[in-house]
Amino acid sequence: MHSVLSDDFYARLAGSEMADRMRFHDWSASPLGPPANWPESLRLVLELCLASHFPMAIWWGADLIQFYNDRFLRDAKGWRVMVSVAAAPVPTVSRKDLGAIGVDVNADHLAVSEVDRFGNWIGLRRFELPTYGKSTDQAKALIGDAAVAIVALAKAASKPIILEKLDFQKKKAALSRDDPKYARMLSAFACNKVGSSIRAAAFRAGVEVIEVNPAFSSTIGAVNHAHRLGISIHQGAALVIARRGLGFSERPTVQGVTTPTRNGDHVTFLLPVRNRKKHVWAYWSVVRRRLTAAHVAHARSGASKKAPRPLSPARLLAERSTWALPARFRHANRQQHCSADVLPDVPF
Repeated sequence: MHSVLSDDFYARLAGSEMADRMRFHDWSASPLGPPANWPESLRLVLELCLASHFPMAIWWGADLIQFYNDRFLRDAKGWRVMVSVAAAPVPTVSRKDLGAIGVDVNADHLAVSEVDRFGNWIGLRRFELPTYGKSTDQAKALIGDAAVAIVALAKAASKPIILEKLDFQKKKAALSRDDPKYARMLSAFACNKVGSSIRAAAFRAGVEVIEVNPAFSSTIGAVNHAHRLGISIHQGAALVIARRGLGFSERPTVQGVTTPTRNGDHVTFLLPVRNRKKHVWAYWSVVRRRLTAAHVAHARSGASKKAPRPLSPARLLAERSTWALPARFRHANRQQHCSADVLPDVPF
């Protein structure tokens, strides 16, 4: 079978549905005959048509044989034209000096944590995303609704959204360390769609989106925040992402760590001594290995299949006092925490 156009041209149009259709269609049975007999003028206009970013169609010969590019779509409802237009910029309503909204992407939900301008945690949200087993359209609808809700939350607080730079392979590997079965629920489509949906909704609402490297966010969230605040590891990771977007420190805040396991139990281990000559992420790399080893030892001991052990009275009291904290600290972002140049523009 002869190709309609050159192989170099097809290489430049990789991903074009209409180019693939033309390349592999059996033209010998059509009035045009084999592509080897097509005139050079037809080849030229076809290259122009397929490479164009605008809707283009060609009617050729006495039979008016039709060619069109990817900007046209024909389905059961008829013809559609895909048109891209420049969107008018929206005035930015978010401000980093008020705090931030951190988002951590997971296989079945989005964990959201809100911080004030000092990096203190003041609230959390969880948006369910059961995209596993759903069709593409159903997954798009779920992700779109969650993105709109997160942007509305950020707009109401006048805070930017801090989003992790999503790399599907790295995200899946990070989730696999916690639960391989859970990680398999994450799809490349959902992972990429979350970021694009949030950015699109934020652009329309005038909310700034800041992307940060999510390295060790789950480890830091588990060690520094989850036990101390009584929140999940995923909410702790969202808190780390929000603080990272504002440029706050990621030094360890404790010497001994108590982290939850999948069966509701907990593991405890001591943190290593930090070498201050190295970047703080080198320290968290060592902590992550120790955390993984502690979970592996817990699983091999058979404790992961038993009822969780009760916490000691002292730890139980600490847990209860942590859970008794309000979801939003009193006076957060209020007058006594704001400098004089910030107060006139605070939206409350």
